[in-house]
This record gives sequence, structure tokens and C-alpha cells, in this order.
Amino acid sequence: MEDEKSQFKIFVGCPRGRHVEDGGGLGPNTTDQALELYFSKFGEVVEVIQLHWQKSGNKKGCGYIKFTSMEPVDECVKIEEHNIGGRPVTASKAKPKQVMKAHE
Repeated sequence: MEDEKSQFKIFVGCPRGRHVEDGGGLGPNTTDQALELYFSKFGEVVEVIQLHWQKSGNKKGCGYIKFTSMEPVDECVKIEEHNIGGRPVTASKAKPKQVMKAHE
């Protein structure tokens, strides 16, 4: 059974083989509002979370977008590469924390 909190979320980050330093993933100037505006064309966005490095506070170039239903999640992951702020970004279904911890 899928974790309730991750059910309608996508993870957004760098395309495979690209690094933030090489211009992939969410840019340091990408705002939560810009992400909400972009992803709202797929469905209603209820939460935007950009991940930060704990020590520096700088953005990691990835994050999560939460929708109100599963349809926008499915539509987002069908697209191989999104372009946000001129940078390539991929979207995948978010995995529950339990699944992520099992892979550590």
C-alpha cells in the first residue's frame, strides 16, 4: 500500500547523467511560485517543496510537487523532460519514506 503522503506527489530533479552544476535540475533562482505556476497546467498543486543542503542552506536542485489527485502525477511523469527556467528537469512518482529507507 502506498504511503498517503506520497500518493499524489512527484519528485523533480536532474535528468539522469546531468548534474545541477551542468545546468540540470531546478535552478538556484527557481521559486516555489514558478514551480506552482508550471505544474498547475497539469492539475491543482497543493504543495511545493524545494530541498536544501542542511549545512549551507543552498538549494539542492530538486524537490517535490503535491497535487490533489493522481491524474496530474501520471501526466507529469509521461513527459520525458520538462523545461523550467531554461533548465531540463525530470519528474517521477515520489516514493514513500519506508521504500527509500529500505534502499539505503
